[in-house]
Amino acid sequence: MNFLLHGHLAHREHHDRTVAVGAMLPDLWRLAHRRALPHRLPATVNAPQLRTGLAHHAALDRWFHEASALREGETLLHDCFVAEHLSAPKLRLFAHPLWELCLDGALVRSLGAASLRTWLASAFEEAASQRDPGQRALGESLGAEGDIFLTRMETIDRELTQGPWLEAYTSGEGLAFCLDAMRLRIGLPRLSPAELRSLARCLEEVVPLADQLLTRLLLLAR
Repeated sequence: MNFLLHGHLAHREHHDRTVAVGAMLPDLWRLAHRRALPHRLPATVNAPQLRTGLAHHAALDRWFHEASALREGETLLHDCFVAEHLSAPKLRLFAHPLWELCLDGALVRSLGAASLRTWLASAFEEAASQRDPGQRALGESLGAEGDIFLTRMETIDRELTQGPWLEAYTSGEGLAFCLDAMRLRIGLPRLSPAELRSLARCLEEVVPLADQLLTRLLLLAR
């Protein structure tokens, strides 16, 4: 779920915004539809920079999922859940994606939400000639649900470049809201107001540590 970090690292390595967008797309596509996966993209789609970004995403995931910065973050969240007596069903299973969101929040704090929104708008526009045909082909692979996927992607683009989405990643309250929405999407019950407050309090304690671990992660990923 850390699409911002994927885009940032891909752009740092390739100095190409279309490659960076390609590196973000697997996470964004899954947000729009759980079956919108890169391997469903038809091989006939001629989009070399986009495919470079998709490959960068896969390679970074393999490295990141073994990195100590991920394991340490998940442990911090588990400890916070215990300290706050949070016992919502399957909450511990969300430590992995939640920590990824925490790291994206650290990146937003580092670069600034306004600057990131401007960069995303430019990157999406620059990548449109490669992204849009591939995205439509991916939508077609979803059959009757393809139109829903494409509409959701339009909403995601708009919210990332115009709305308050990026700021939500920077605070405990915003991250708690994101986790609650994530749980709802897969059919789990919403957290109670008291649980949301406790989770937000827990995440506020983790935020400074996310900043520290992001700095270390960026150095290791060079």
